[in-house]
Amino acid sequence: MGIPAGAKGISAAIRQPDTVTWDPNRGQVRSKVWTSISAAAIDALAAEARFWKQPYRIRSTGTSHTIEIQAVESAEGDPNEVMPVDRWEMPANELQKSIWEHNRLLGIDAAMLNAAKRGVDEGLTLDELAENPVFGSVTAEEWDEIAEAFEHAQRQQDHFPVSQYVLRHVTNAPAAYDANIAEVNVERLYTTKQLIAEVTNPVLWENPLPGRLKWKIEHIPAPPERAGFLWSWRKLASAESTAANGRIEISTEYWLEQWSIWLYDLAT
Repeated sequence: MGIPAGAKGISAAIRQPDTVTWDPNRGQVRSKVWTSISAAAIDALAAEARFWKQPYRIRSTGTSHTIEIQAVESAEGDPNEVMPVDRWEMPANELQKSIWEHNRLLGIDAAMLNAAKRGVDEGLTLDELAENPVFGSVTAEEWDEIAEAFEHAQRQQDHFPVSQYVLRHVTNAPAAYDANIAEVNVERLYTTKQLIAEVTNPVLWENPLPGRLKWKIEHIPAPPERAGFLWSWRKLASAESTAANGRIEISTEYWLEQWSIWLYDLAT
C-alpha cells in the first residue's frame, strides 16, 4: 500500500514526542510515535518492532498513519540498562504418595512397615500378619495405624494424592543480564529460615518476596521428623525464555518436601 491519492506531506515516517509511563509488571515504558502519509513507511517500523518483540499499535485515517511502539527501559531512559522486574507466585503441585509414606506412619519402625508391605504382596490376612515376630514390640497405637494402611493397600488404595507447596519467582530481565541468584545453590536444600533470608534480601531482588507470602511460608506446618530427611525447599534449575521487548524471563522454583539429605546437599 502506497501513498493515498490527495495526501500531502513527507512520505518518510516522522518521529513525534515520546511519552513515558511506569508499569509495575514491566518497569518504565517509553512509547515512541511516528506518523506518515505512507503506509509502507509505517509497515517497515512495525516489522522492526516485531523483530525486537516490541508491542505496537497502528492507527490510520484516510491520508495519515500513526504507529506507537512501546519499549521497556531503565529509569534513566537507557534501553540497554533495563531494570529486572520480579514476580512471585505460590502454585501447588499434586503428588501421588505411597500409603506407606503417610505422616501417620513416619515414626514407626521401618522393619514393621516392610513386613506389612510384604504381607499385602503375599495375600496375608491382618490376623496372619500379626503373627510375624517383628511386631512383638509394636504398641497398640502403632498397630492401629499399620492395620489401617494394610487394609487400604489390600483394597488397592496404596497411593494417595497430596499437595506440595511451591514458591516460584519470575524475573523479567534485559537480554544482556548476566549474574542472577537463580544460578546459586541449584539442587540444594533450604531450610525455611534460609529460604526467607534469600527471597527477602533487597540486594538480590528489585522486588523481594511480599509480606503475605512470607507469612504463608513461615506458617506451613511441618510433618513429623524422619531420620535422614529434612523438611526443606529444593531449589530447581531455572527455566529461561524470550519475552517481549527483547527481554528474557527467568523462572526459578523452590519445592517443599521431606527431602533425603543423602540425595541432596544443603544450601550454603
